[in-house]
Amino acid sequence: INNSLAMTHTAVNTTWFSVMDLDFPLNGGALEMIDVIAPSGLVVNPEYPHSSGFATVDFFQETAEACWKALTEVRPKNTCAGYGRWVRPITSGTDPETDEPYILFLLSVMGGGGAIWGQDGANLIGGPTIFGGLRAPDPEMDETRYPVRFEKMELRTDSGGAGRWRGGLGADVVVSPIDH
Repeated sequence: INNSLAMTHTAVNTTWFSVMDLDFPLNGGALEMIDVIAPSGLVVNPEYPHSSGFATVDFFQETAEACWKALTEVRPKNTCAGYGRWVRPITSGTDPETDEPYILFLLSVMGGGGAIWGQDGANLIGGPTIFGGLRAPDPEMDETRYPVRFEKMELRTDSGGAGRWRGGLGADVVVSPIDH
C-alpha cells in the first residue's frame, strides 16, 4: 500500500502538469516550482523495511487522485474524476508431472477512466499512471498465449456512475481454462 518517494513526486508532478495551463517547457526546471512535502514514515514515503510494491500502479493512482481532488479547488475544468480500479486475478497451480508450482495466467481487467469537464471518461482503460495508454484484457492475445477461453467480455451498463459527465464503464469478464 506504500508509495515510494520517487513515485510520490511523479504523481504530484504528473497531476500538476496535467491541470495547470502553463506556457513554458515541461522540463526539470519546471519542477523547481513544486515542493513535495512527504515526511518519512508515511505511506507516501515509507521507511525500511516497509515495502512499496505496485507503487507504480495502485498507490500512484491514489496519490494522483488526491492531488486532482485538491486541485479541483483551483482548476475545476482541468481536473479528472477518479478512475476505476484494476483487477488482477492470477491463475496458478502445480504441474502434476514435476510437482513444481507455476503461474499460468495473469489477467488485468481495467475499470473506466474518470470524466473530465465536458467529456465522459473512457471505457475499460488503464489508470492515470499511463493516462489510459493500455486497454485490457485483450481476449485474442490472451487466448493465444494461455490455455484459456473468454466466455464473456462486455461493458457493464451504468458502471461509470451518475453525473453530468459519467465515468468510463468497467467490464464483466468471464474466463475459463481449457485443456491443451
